[in-house]
Amino acid sequence: MTAPYQHDRAEEVSETSVGDLIGNISNDLSQLFRQEVELAKAEVQAEAKKAGKAAGLLGGAGFAGYLAVLFLSLAAVFALDAVMPQAGPRSSSRPSGASSAPCSTSTARRSSRPSIRCRAAPSTLSRRTPNG
Repeated sequence: MTAPYQHDRAEEVSETSVGDLIGNISNDLSQLFRQEVELAKAEVQAEAKKAGKAAGLLGGAGFAGYLAVLFLSLAAVFALDAVMPQAGPRSSSRPSGASSAPCSTSTARRSSRPSIRCRAAPSTLSRRTPNG
């Protein structure tokens, strides 16, 4: 510990030269500067450590949020698939052997040219025209 302030140091100061006083001041300032630099290094290291942890946690939270959105969208797709009817051609209005394409190509036996056969849509087959 430091000694309490003494009033009788006047003799010491009067015996010390100006060069010694300036030397003491420069030593004290260099020691103070070194201590401040060490303190700044310690503070920067502590702040960098905290910032690194925060960045890692933020990245992990972002990835967890991404996965949550991905799985929620998949759940929504499966839920809509279970609730909505299937889209596509109706299989009940067509015979079991009929193809879904309105036109089909086939190669005739006697000719090398392909012939195209088209069938009418089911709605036009059931209607009768006034002429016939």
